[in-house]
Amino acid sequence: MIWAPRTVSVPAVAAEYYIAVRKYAKYRCLQGKMVGTPFEPALIRGTTFSNGFLAHSIAMRLDWYLPWYRQERLLEAYGINYPRSTLMRWATTAALGVLDPVWQLMEREARIESWRLYLDESPMKELDPGRGKTRQIYLYALHRDDRSFGGNLPPLVVYYVGPTRSMKRIHEILSGMTAIVQTDAYSGYGRLGTPGTCVAGIKSPKCWSHARRKFIDEFDANKTPEANDVIQIIAKLYAVEGGINGKPPDHRRSVRRKLSQSILDRLRCRLIELAEIHVVNNGMRKAIHYVLNHWEGLTMFVDDGRIDLDTNAVERLFKPTKLLAKNALFVGSDEGFEAWAILSSIVESCKLNRVRVEPYLKWLFDEISCNRGTVDYEKLLPWNAPLEVRQA
Repeated sequence: MIWAPRTVSVPAVAAEYYIAVRKYAKYRCLQGKMVGTPFEPALIRGTTFSNGFLAHSIAMRLDWYLPWYRQERLLEAYGINYPRSTLMRWATTAALGVLDPVWQLMEREARIESWRLYLDESPMKELDPGRGKTRQIYLYALHRDDRSFGGNLPPLVVYYVGPTRSMKRIHEILSGMTAIVQTDAYSGYGRLGTPGTCVAGIKSPKCWSHARRKFIDEFDANKTPEANDVIQIIAKLYAVEGGINGKPPDHRRSVRRKLSQSILDRLRCRLIELAEIHVVNNGMRKAIHYVLNHWEGLTMFVDDGRIDLDTNAVERLFKPTKLLAKNALFVGSDEGFEAWAILSSIVESCKLNRVRVEPYLKWLFDEISCNRGTVDYEKLLPWNAPLEVRQA
């Protein structure tokens, strides 16, 4: 006898938007005084947006990558007239006027309470008024995730905006911090840890993924056998990491000194040997000297178990931004870009902590609406969200 699960057909129920009409009565007493029924608390007063609809619209944009104009068309199909400008305006108002304290606390948590962080930046397009064109701006991501070395601090990401990819902006973000900040080898990060600067307290290890990528590009383009040799040696470093991921820092340091150091010694000797062979200034020579020039930063991980081999963790956090930018094409204004950074910080930190975005936003908006003037924002951070908005 073969047992098989019973199949039950359930009719599909389509998503439905509707307009809720609520009437708030006013009463007049015998003395002529008017008493009004209390309104349902709303995050933004004077609008027809409920907290649930605002949470849904923001989640549609930043969690499901649906730009405002597509949301406008979707609502029109249900007979609801909300122009994209209205959707954008109230989301921006919520971000800049109400949720900024949440972002400020997240930034404080990252800057003051973190042992190890990642920092990276990505270009975006912003509308340049008056020219009918767009200009390039940058979104920065400061990311904490201690799970690779068994840390128990909640993961988070804080996004910043900047008009340029300048060293000045990087130093503004990291000013006064004392922490490990893993970055790529872009020259804007070149003075991190320099005595006498505002970033003197930063220890800045570099990224092996970027180094390996240069040899991969060379092998893909020219099938250079020596490039493949280097790739295979770097792969041995990653093999060691696979066995110690999630282990405490002391254990990681011990294993790295025992296994990774000999691999690094072999790699360095091989690169010096190849540098004498590849004298033409081509892709292979550039890849070799990239590693040799940044050798100190690339090998810091051996003596500190909190450091990872690469910055892939923060690079992955730009994927949602790229997906939305592909649909939305550009940011409309500086205020919109700041709102994007604040809302993205909250949404992506929710995902890192396995918190469902839309229910969390609805809960967050309700808590702020009902406790104006006495809001404890510390309790509203994504990693402090109640169980009912967390993933199972």
